Amino acid sequence: MRSACAALLAALTLLGARPARADGKPARNFVLVVANNRSLTPGVAPLRYADDDGARWYELLAPTATRISLFTVLDVESQRLFRALVPRAEAPTRAAILARLADYNRAMEAARAEGAEPVLTVVLIGHGEVSPAGEGFLSLVDAPLSRSELLREVIAPSKAAFNHLIIDACNAYLLVSRRGDDRAPAAADAIRRYVADEDLARYPTTGVVLSTSRAAASHEWSLFGGGVFSHEVRSALAGGADVNGDGRIEYSEVRAFVAAANARIDDPRARLDVTIRPPALDRSRPLVDLAASRFRHFVRLPAGASGRYTLEDTRGVRYADVNKEPDRPLVIALVGGESYFLRTDGAEVALRLDRAGTIDVAPSSFVPRPSDTRGPVEDAFHRHLFEQPFGAAYYHGFVESAGDLAVVDPPARPFVPPAAGSDGVDGAAIAERLAAARRRAGELALRRGDDRFVDLLLDWGAARLAAGDLREGARAVDALEHHLADVAIDRAAVARRRARPDAVPH
Repeated sequence: MRSACAALLAALTLLGARPARADGKPARNFVLVVANNRSLTPGVAPLRYADDDGARWYELLAPTATRISLFTVLDVESQRLFRALVPRAEAPTRAAILARLADYNRAMEAARAEGAEPVLTVVLIGHGEVSPAGEGFLSLVDAPLSRSELLREVIAPSKAAFNHLIIDACNAYLLVSRRGDDRAPAAADAIRRYVADEDLARYPTTGVVLSTSRAAASHEWSLFGGGVFSHEVRSALAGGADVNGDGRIEYSEVRAFVAAANARIDDPRARLDVTIRPPALDRSRPLVDLAASRFRHFVRLPAGASGRYTLEDTRGVRYADVNKEPDRPLVIALVGGESYFLRTDGAEVALRLDRAGTIDVAPSSFVPRPSDTRGPVEDAFHRHLFEQPFGAAYYHGFVESAGDLAVVDPPARPFVPPAAGSDGVDGAAIAERLAAARRRAGELALRRGDDRFVDLLLDWGAARLAAGDLREGARAVDALEHHLADVAIDRAAVARRRARPDAVPH
């Protein structure tokens, strides 16, 4: 029994959540994170933090995901920081990544058949390079992933209703002229053409968030312990960009947030080339919907609070940065852990995550802290990154000048995070989902003893709901739904079970 419980707990930890859309149509979010420090080109210095960025993307998107995969090789320091992800990380080889995408496509077809809406999010982090033929590619550990392969092998066969591509590529080494020729403009253009307009027009359900930096210092910053652009986008998706407070982080909000974060960077070496375009079919499609996620912890800054704020967890991992305007409250979703430090200039407050819900932070909560010692090398980032406040005024001015489709403000349905001490779980809804899962097991001709994992999850979910432990009951149902979706993919096995003369519903 102990081993069975241990297996169950491990499964519940490894599997992502299955959020439901606000309109009642179930969402199925499939996430693939690929991060690689090394270049395939001999003599090119490896990146330092691509693996860290991959781990942090995984942590942020896991509460939104039905299924999520991490392809990266964590270095020694990163394995110390992200111990829980070590057994989940897989080598980012071309064959393994394409095989996982094929698996996702089968699962997304099954999700569509069940009336759900599958969404694919692909995050690519690493060296952006250019082939002798002039085509941009990203380095995997064993092979390049070219622009044409990205479109042909990833986007074109996708069974998702919508695809989100997030690409953070550094092509700094291309600025070094190895044969006396000036390759920098061509290199940067080739990486930008990785997701060119004319190609995106053929895939109207695909949106892109892309940055290629011209200098290594602007791609990665030791203070962030990761890429600058990835940190900015994660800060946006955690809630920093939610300008209208509906919990849906749309492309226009991310674009304006990143523009504000970099607006006052005056050193050209520290600037990023950014492309952010929503799916043409639905320009209001959110990248993340916090209201439909499984985040259990939130922090809320009230209206009237303003200025720069930084969130850092107890591992020392920089989680998010914002520069808040005072006009409205701001809610940030927090990845689970022991606690966070919310810091502003000269002051901080500790946020303990000892119970689910929302932590409201008042200005009086902050206590003084020692000031940081800063050197001249990173002065442009220290002084000017996130110097421009972001809020409704900046957003609407930016959207008007950029020609983007603005969010509905105020929204028809504002996002209200759960109160402190509340798991935000509807017991009746969880019980209904458990009953539906039991019926689904019967439709798949599963009887008790056929699948030990299904037996265990059905029993555990029912027991936790009966005991009033809604959070654990919800986690059991999440895992059960996910597993049954995988079982349904093996149609031949289902047919064999149904053909048994003694097959009875579970």
